[in-house]
Amino acid sequence: MSLRRVMIGVVLAIVALAGATAPASAAVQSIAGAQETQEFEGNGAGLKPPPAITMARADAYAQAAAAGFTSIQCQGVSSTLDFDGIVYVATITISCSR
Repeated sequence: MSLRRVMIGVVLAIVALAGATAPASAAVQSIAGAQETQEFEGNGAGLKPPPAITMARADAYAQAAAAGFTSIQCQGVSSTLDFDGIVYVATITISCSR
């Protein structure tokens, strides 16, 4: 196994763990009257853009689901995609209201 493959695997594992263990306090919460709104930021990495974006989206929606929101209650707010020279790193922010 080449050193480059090992490095890519390590980077992906670190990003996956960071996303999976992000504290719930990362979500921004505001309450306006009877409506509750929270934002969730998902992160992902991949050798190509689509897997990075898919991982980031799944991370954001998993956080929302853990907070009790359904996908219908959420919509995309912003997204970024960067290339660090080895992997693509995506960040997606969603806003959920109920």
